[in-house]
Amino acid sequence: MSNPLHDKTAELDAMMDKMPAEIVQCVQTHGFHKLAAAMYDLPDVTAHSVAQLIGTKIATQQQEWRDIVSGLDALKNLRG
Repeated sequence: MSNPLHDKTAELDAMMDKMPAEIVQCVQTHGFHKLAAAMYDLPDVTAHSVAQLIGTKIATQQQEWRDIVSGLDALKNLRG
């Protein structure tokens, strides 16, 4: 039976081997959570900040889809 923790560590090591040296150095020095926070312009990666980021992205996507569906409905009504 395989060890899930060992599998995840091996998977992460394989990913790190493919990353540019600057990113690997940043992750090793500051931690992945700090790199992720910087990438997503968050003050820190916490459960609250991640939930807020995901919620905002979902709400934005739903609004975009709502606009597209509305436009398609309007086109359908024009064509009869």
